[in-house]
Amino acid sequence: MRAAPLLDLRVTHPFYADLRCGDLVIAPTAATEALMRRLAVTCKTFPDHASLYAGLDPTGTAVAAAAAPIALEFELRSRGPGFALITDLAALDAQVAPVFTNQGVAAANPLNLRLTTRTAQGSETLVASAPSASEAFVLAGKPLPGTAVGDFKVAGAGKVAAVSLALDKGLLSPAASPQAFVVPFAAAAARWAYYVVMDFAGDISTLRIVDATPGNGPRAVTFGDAGRVDLAQTPDPGDAVGVDLLRRNPGRRVIRLLSDAAVPAREVPLRQLELRLADTRLLGALANPRPDRLVSLRTAPPPAPAATVLYDVLFLLTN
Repeated sequence: MRAAPLLDLRVTHPFYADLRCGDLVIAPTAATEALMRRLAVTCKTFPDHASLYAGLDPTGTAVAAAAAPIALEFELRSRGPGFALITDLAALDAQVAPVFTNQGVAAANPLNLRLTTRTAQGSETLVASAPSASEAFVLAGKPLPGTAVGDFKVAGAGKVAAVSLALDKGLLSPAASPQAFVVPFAAAAARWAYYVVMDFAGDISTLRIVDATPGNGPRAVTFGDAGRVDLAQTPDPGDAVGVDLLRRNPGRRVIRLLSDAAVPAREVPLRQLELRLADTRLLGALANPRPDRLVSLRTAPPPAPAATVLYDVLFLLTN
């Protein structure tokens, strides 16, 4: 049977410069697989998208068009823990059973799917930054009345969200340009902290991190004087990383440099970060903090909660 391209279902993420996100598996549900077989619709999956092809009858008409309207359901499953570290999951966590759909969205090509929810079995994600004997996990959603403890199940990383595509006769008929449906995710953003372990005893009032990217454009990250703290002189008991560095480096200073604002996660690192004292460059090409190096810091006065900050450690020693 001849076939023609029908539609694409794509996942985009600003962490990647080209927006193409291969961190999720796009899988049709069992019911959708059965429906597509009956309607001669073929699904081919790729790292960042799935493409559907419509089988054509002898007249060149899509076999599936006669069954309109139909709904095709897919699941987005995480390939590993990295996706949760680079993604802003707040909008997903606010939904009991998150689903991306084209229902209620004005026609467009490409078309960004709308995130909503439905009453169904749902899942929530706990990201543990380090192994531990136990983890406290407070549900963001509210279980329905009558839900018992036995209804809950703990499992590894799995379904991130569902996708529901409502397709009428027009969308089930191949066009010159296949319809593109887009699941758009947002990048996680967090402030950055650099801990500088040093044996320099002089004035550090001009010690700072500088984004030395050429040009006069806005800097991707800035570190102001307000974010500089000498933890040897002004201890922060709530800073687990700072406390540990002071313990392991007796007699040395630990300077914490905190960025002015949150920095969106990105695959391509900032390559021109420098540690300077006044106009003297001390270290260049600083590594960007990894998404899995996390510390909880109080970045605003109480009652504001502590914030999750990404960090790296620099050593500046003369002996």
